[in-house]
Amino acid sequence: MNSVEDKTKRMAKLMDANMKRVHFNNELGLEIESFDESGKYPLGSYIYKRKDKHINNYNAIHGGIVASVFDVAMGIGCAALTNHMVTTADMSFSFLRPAMGDLFRITVEYGHVGKNLVNCTAKMYAVEEDKETLCATALGNYFVLEMPLMIEE
Repeated sequence: MNSVEDKTKRMAKLMDANMKRVHFNNELGLEIESFDESGKYPLGSYIYKRKDKHINNYNAIHGGIVASVFDVAMGIGCAALTNHMVTTADMSFSFLRPAMGDLFRITVEYGHVGKNLVNCTAKMYAVEEDKETLCATALGNYFVLEMPLMIEE
């Protein structure tokens, strides 16, 4: 499995398996758009679609949902890259503007992929017909656990 398309298909299987095991992740409905390990730093792209029950008083996506979407997007890629289960070591967020709209793209760059720790940065964009607007950014570190990742190939 060397092509971006093959990696993306494997990530989709991993995402599906994760959603079956973790009900909250299923509730988020995050989708894999693409996963590319061909460059110096692996890149992932994910899609989140607004759910009315995820909005706050200002008709924007609630900050807790944004944080959860970042955590799942970063974590699922870390698991795929290390072929091990991972857990969040720490995360920080910058909410730049309200996450308004119906469709959002989350991009993740996996900067350091080590034996024990993976570091990544993420951005969330509101996607409109003719533009994408940056809404939030995140930094995350994930511990690599001594539990191999098992998904059906």
